[in-house]
Amino acid sequence: MKPSTTWSHFILAWGLILLNFVSCTVFDDVPTPVLTRYDFPSEVLDSIFTRDIPKDIRNVDNFLDKIVRNGMAIHEGNDPPEITFNGSNSVGKKYTIEHDCIYDEKVPANVDSLYGKYEETILLSNQQNTFVADVSYFSVGHDDYPQFPSGLDRGSGTGYVSGNNNNFTIFYKVEEGNGVFDNIPYQALWIISGTVSENAREITNVTKCLVMLGKGPDPEDKIANRGTIRIFRDVNPDWIQPDVAISDFSPTEGPYDTEVTINGSGFGTVNDSVKVMFNNKEAKVLEANPNQLRVEVPKGADTGPIAVQVNDKIDSLNTFTYIKVYTVSTLAGNGKPAFLDGSGDIAMFDHPYGIAVDTDGIVYVADTGNNRIRKITPEGEVSTLTISNQGPLFQSINVDAIFNNPLGVAVDAQGNIYVADTESNRIRKITTTGFMTTLQNCTFSKGTECFTAFFNQPSGIAVDNLSNVYVADGGNNDNKEPSILKITETGIISTLTSISQSPSGVATDTQGNVYVADKGNHLIRKITPEGVISTLGGATQFNSPSGVGVDAEGNIYVADTENHQIQRITPSGEVSTLAGTGEEGILDGIGSTARFNNSTGIAIVSQDTIYVADYQNHLIRKMILE
Repeated sequence: MKPSTTWSHFILAWGLILLNFVSCTVFDDVPTPVLTRYDFPSEVLDSIFTRDIPKDIRNVDNFLDKIVRNGMAIHEGNDPPEITFNGSNSVGKKYTIEHDCIYDEKVPANVDSLYGKYEETILLSNQQNTFVADVSYFSVGHDDYPQFPSGLDRGSGTGYVSGNNNNFTIFYKVEEGNGVFDNIPYQALWIISGTVSENAREITNVTKCLVMLGKGPDPEDKIANRGTIRIFRDVNPDWIQPDVAISDFSPTEGPYDTEVTINGSGFGTVNDSVKVMFNNKEAKVLEANPNQLRVEVPKGADTGPIAVQVNDKIDSLNTFTYIKVYTVSTLAGNGKPAFLDGSGDIAMFDHPYGIAVDTDGIVYVADTGNNRIRKITPEGEVSTLTISNQGPLFQSINVDAIFNNPLGVAVDAQGNIYVADTESNRIRKITTTGFMTTLQNCTFSKGTECFTAFFNQPSGIAVDNLSNVYVADGGNNDNKEPSILKITETGIISTLTSISQSPSGVATDTQGNVYVADKGNHLIRKITPEGVISTLGGATQFNSPSGVGVDAEGNIYVADTENHQIQRITPSGEVSTLAGTGEEGILDGIGSTARFNNSTGIAIVSQDTIYVADYQNHLIRKMILE
């Protein structure tokens, strides 16, 4: 017989059933009746302690006192056990128990004898402010109990629950026909009592009392006679948890949701009884047996030891290396091209291209197909940027017609917004009060009047910490080539460099460097304040990159458009893929499994938070490093 293993099963299952005997939130507003061993509701007395109980136990007080004197606790709680039903009105558990006889009213020779192994199912529910237990049981068969083969003894019944603190008592009756031993029907009263541990992970002092009320024809006298009282106790009431020991685990590194196998001993056999921690973050236990656990790495675990705890026993082993990865989610949009403000997937975009984020975490989007600039809160609430009082050039222009296929958007430290209004061949500035102007070229003037600068399909735009604006322009420098232009705060325009193919996204860092997504050449360029141009990453790393961003540590992030991926270039020049399978599609998830479709714009809050304009999917995506 293996009582430790069976008892651990029993402890866990009962611990789960009775987890909330100490605290309850579901029935706080329901008046609780007072239940003691002498003051049960009338329906309890009528259904359990009925007139057909043998004469010597008809008196409830005398009967309960008698079984207490013979080794069984009857808990006298002022309230019924408090049970949380997890959103429903009932909860059930199945457990197994092996027990011995400690008292027999009719056959003293049975005392200290071992009885069979049983599987019991208990369903607890709340009926008319009284907790009710529906119980069924049957012998499961075991080599140590050849006299109790599977199904030899079986029964079911409904009764009531009382208790106080961590103690409980269940009373239920098996009616004749619901109880059968070797095809002989019987009627019996069962009482089960025990104590739940403070951490609700084990149960002790489990005792069962059988009162035989009657039986059918039994010529061989196989089962107890009417009036017999037997009290059983679990064979291992002082349950001892074996020491927990971790021998090894694999793999030894990975991101969250990685499945890790832990080998060792003393783990138990029920998932909920095992607590596994990765650097003090609790993991999900997928499968458990005494010598092996299969668990999922939790989010945010960080690098550190793995610890396994079963009840009061614990062991740990260094070191699991936690690899942070980006989780891609959809901040706003539903994948359909249209125009609609709203929250999350209610909102709709039409080919969003450029994207920027301000110091308050507000995201701005150049919604190209809708000819609008959209605004998104960190919670995903989408609205359309309004122009409340336009400059003199726009007094007669309808707000809906202000922009014409805008591709780029940027925001400065003061909250002013800049727009590359592509088909209008303009660079717009919108102040925090909604006043909009067109940036002008004051290098050519007549008196005090500035002439409006002429751009040719500007696409990317960025602003540095000195309020200089940088524009990826289609070709209006002196050589009429695609170029990167600089516009100072006073309106002076100059050409930083000419690029032979179509430049797209532009970004700046705090040192004054300018980064360009050189879309037509499939390259990422860097321009220093001194005008030195270099190429970042390899010549074959990217495919029509459209968006570029930079974080405070100097890492460069690329919306690698036709590779359908988000890439990163470290200050040392190493290129890695942060998200995207390389195939077009729509899918949120861990970076390497997520899918984009021609993402174009990218905005960097920090290494931990990135926003992406997913152009062909008509979505705004969010990437969180976890």
